[in-house]
Amino acid sequence: MKIGSYKLKKEQLTIAVLAAAGIFASILFTIFYLPVMKTLSLKDAECKCMETEAGEARRLITQAGKIYGDRILINEDEVGVAMDELAKHGKLMGVNFVSMKPGEIRDVPGAKYKEISIAMKIESNDKQLSGFMGSLDELKKGVIKVDSFEIVPKTEDNTMLESKLVIDMYISGHKYAK
Repeated sequence: MKIGSYKLKKEQLTIAVLAAAGIFASILFTIFYLPVMKTLSLKDAECKCMETEAGEARRLITQAGKIYGDRILINEDEVGVAMDELAKHGKLMGVNFVSMKPGEIRDVPGAKYKEISIAMKIESNDKQLSGFMGSLDELKKGVIKVDSFEIVPKTEDNTMLESKLVIDMYISGHKYAK
């Protein structure tokens, strides 16, 4: 019987060691693996969100490339050409330019481009003015931002407007070889 009881103790010892290993593995799983998995699932959700945002940004960039693909930043020597294009565009929209005066070209701190402000006085009706201002992004020469504007009705004709616009035109900061 001693031999039989020895076998029984050896089987019990094996079962106890396996049970202890199982409990130890469960404790390790709970302490280390579950928190890591929670962190990974949070990071996975973040990554999926960022992938969605990146996909949307790529779509917008592609769309902007199709719309604005022909637009370029002009260099300093082309400011007059860009102003001519601006005036021709306005004339097509029915806007009458009373005056157009460029300011000084100025560096933009920390940017790879420069700016020039152009002050304009124009006459138009409300539809012509809104069409002109709304279509400034269609110009091929230069990138334009409306800085400020004032609109008042003409004293002799209330259907016409006198407007003072100041636009900023962006100019390439790179020097071009001639």
